[in-house]
Amino acid sequence: FPVTIHVGESNITTFGKVNFTAVQHNIGNCYDPSTSRFTAPIDGRYFISTHTINTQGNNGATGLELYINGSRYTYTHNVNAHPQGVTLTIIYQANKGDYFEIYGRNYVANGSNGFRFPHFTGYLLG
Repeated sequence: FPVTIHVGESNITTFGKVNFTAVQHNIGNCYDPSTSRFTAPIDGRYFISTHTINTQGNNGATGLELYINGSRYTYTHNVNAHPQGVTLTIIYQANKGDYFEIYGRNYVANGSNGFRFPHFTGYLLG
């Protein structure tokens, strides 16, 4: 399921769930655009990835956080970049019903931050 947002930028001022509503493919209907949540349909190993380009100002950081079943599993961030990509990719052994969500975090000391062209994708490896 590759998904993105409808507009080019998602302005998360401090911390929040990234709402991916533009679904490109959703074979098996495992991605729910109303909740921005991917739910594993069967037990197995899943490839999960998210990426964005930040639009931060002079001093700050942009981060992506992967939540599994409502709890933060892992995160990544970059500092003082104009603009720079942020990518988070994992392979996860999921049980049927486990769900995945992406949150964004901005730390601003001077200037403004935002996400540009965020993507979220995943698929069953086996």
